Amino acid sequence: MGQQTSTVASVSTVEQSPPTVRDELIQHALSSFSALDLKVVAEKLGQSAVDPAHQLTAKELGTLFQIDWSVCEGSEVGEALTEVFSSFRYMGQLSSSNSLTVGQLLATMAIYMKHVIKVDANDMFFYGLASDTDNLPPKEPEPEQSEKSEKAIAEPEKSAQTSKEAEELQPVSEKSVESTHEESSPLSSSTISVPTLPHEDSSDAEITIDWKTFTLPLGESLPPQLPRGQFIRLLTLLLIVDFARVNNATNAQLYRWFERWPELKTEALSLANYFTPDAKDISIDDYRRGVHRLSGMITDNLVFLFKRVLNFREPGAQSKSKSKPEASSASSPSSPSSPAGPGRRVADRNKTTQFAESRLLTLPLLMYSSFTLNRLTSVSLSLDNMFKLYGADAGFSIRSLESRIFKWQAPTVVLIKGKRVKKTTPRYTKFTDEYPRFFPSDDPQAHLADFQTPSDRLTYAAVVHEPWKHSNKQNFGDKLNSLVEMSPRFDVFPGSAAEAIYFNNVGMGLGFGAHQPVNKHGVRRFNPGDVSLVVEANLEYAVFRHLTTPTTAGSFFSQSEVVDVDYEDRMVITDIEVWGVGSTTTLDEQRKQWEWEEKMAEQRKNVNVRSMGEERAFLEMAGIIQPASGGGSV
Repeated sequence: MGQQTSTVASVSTVEQSPPTVRDELIQHALSSFSALDLKVVAEKLGQSAVDPAHQLTAKELGTLFQIDWSVCEGSEVGEALTEVFSSFRYMGQLSSSNSLTVGQLLATMAIYMKHVIKVDANDMFFYGLASDTDNLPPKEPEPEQSEKSEKAIAEPEKSAQTSKEAEELQPVSEKSVESTHEESSPLSSSTISVPTLPHEDSSDAEITIDWKTFTLPLGESLPPQLPRGQFIRLLTLLLIVDFARVNNATNAQLYRWFERWPELKTEALSLANYFTPDAKDISIDDYRRGVHRLSGMITDNLVFLFKRVLNFREPGAQSKSKSKPEASSASSPSSPSSPAGPGRRVADRNKTTQFAESRLLTLPLLMYSSFTLNRLTSVSLSLDNMFKLYGADAGFSIRSLESRIFKWQAPTVVLIKGKRVKKTTPRYTKFTDEYPRFFPSDDPQAHLADFQTPSDRLTYAAVVHEPWKHSNKQNFGDKLNSLVEMSPRFDVFPGSAAEAIYFNNVGMGLGFGAHQPVNKHGVRRFNPGDVSLVVEANLEYAVFRHLTTPTTAGSFFSQSEVVDVDYEDRMVITDIEVWGVGSTTTLDEQRKQWEWEEKMAEQRKNVNVRSMGEERAFLEMAGIIQPASGGGSV
């Protein structure tokens, strides 16, 4: 008597976000993991079973992620990892808190790996970073926590209540983005009891949560910007983690890459300028635009780290070629990049295809290039598929360049490094006389944009998808070609038209996004497109042109999505390298072709023409061989 039936309500968002809903969300996330996953986590922490309330220390986090914390502690690497780990507190508990528990970490992992709820995962990471005011490492657990660690996960309802004291979640946007991960939660709905307010029915109301449609809004009260220094640290860490993911790196490699942090931070600064060209903090809008362009830069790498938590196997142990030598952490000569002739290169290629640093393409620059070009261009760079075809050490001339790149039948990446022209010379004046003027004067310092400085060190890359061709009359190439600015800021200009490239070996050099140059009857003139990179024949000067005001020249490449101004980068070239990009199969095919050509050349060289009769006379008349001494041809 006096009892009343409880009502059932359906919850699809957490606009009011009672603590019980948050607790249920964490429990729902935990339920998405297999018993084996949870056993791995518990054993790494020295527990008999997972305790969601256990507060993690920095050392324990390192153990879970298979990272020796002593290698990172006290460095910028440790600081960056600390900031990422701290962000999991927000993502796993849906509000900021002073510690990171096992339950929060597993809930965060389930959001990214299992898609247990509907939420914009990229935005959630930003808000997690922005909400972090008290960084890890968390304080050591209290004595009673060691007793908690012995509790089994068989009592999920009791364990989930430990997060009830968290702050209420502030509602924000209704925007949600489906995760692209294939796994989904094994639970489709759950029912919880929520106490009613005093003026309502005295019984508890049951709320059924439909997890398939459950939408998580993000907090409005969080800081609207990330400090620029913190964002650069994050990008530096992502460059390393992404490269480890692409190359299935071992921890030994990972720790050596950590030592290159200062160099990588320089590359990350250029990448930060892609999010905003101004030296300012990163707003949520800046972040969204950049993450949208560099698809997967956050989610791919968080999922990669989370998989390390659920794996006892040593990182990199899955690699098929265990005997493969690791990449050198310092520039050193190696057989694949030797500037020797074709015969020497063929013999060297049989030894290894492992990447070795060069004067221009250092390991940090390759990591930066892999992070960006793999997502925005037609190539996919790794330690195993890069082959140096040409470098300035082989002879700084277009003839030398020509002899080394034209046999490669796969995509190439051309790297051009230089410094901004500061003063004119007779050779530069001759070049500018042949290069059509857009700005009122040819003074290289007169028309710098706000983001340009006289002391800039410039690096550009051109992704050439098709094999190189002599193009003294007609350009070659397809829309898969790209122009890329690497430093002092990152920007990409995708191909928008075919036949965008020329290699002119009769005195006019290289052109990317330019029409055929004129060189006849004493007239020499370049024809750059609105977005183009022109290199003169001596490989001494180059001009990158970016015009938002369309001209009659048109454009083979798209304009910048970041900078909406007319500008030019006029540079004195200090280094040029061309790298071939190909799979192991491609390299093997190339090797066989070179070996066959070398064999044929040797056979032609060893022909005993003196033993020929009529055939010799014919070859002499054709001018292929010289007449024998003391006699003449008929």
